Amino acid sequence: DAENWAEIQRVLRGSKARRTKLNNQIGLGQLTDESGTYPGTTDAAISEAGSRGFYAHWRDLMLKPMPREV
Repeated sequence: DAENWAEIQRVLRGSKARRTKLNNQIGLGQLTDESGTYPGTTDAAISEAGSRGFYAHWRDLMLKPMPREV
């Protein structure tokens, strides 16, 4: 998956991408599977729910207080 992120960054350097407004809201607020079949939050196959979930989890980890040493 990390290779995909690197390729996206390369493509975004192109002249067309620099002239186009980026919309990263695909599927935002439209979760479709809350049945509990899978762990965590799931969504349609084509959405950015996985990316948003990854960064939300990363944010939570970064904001979590560090345990005190004993």
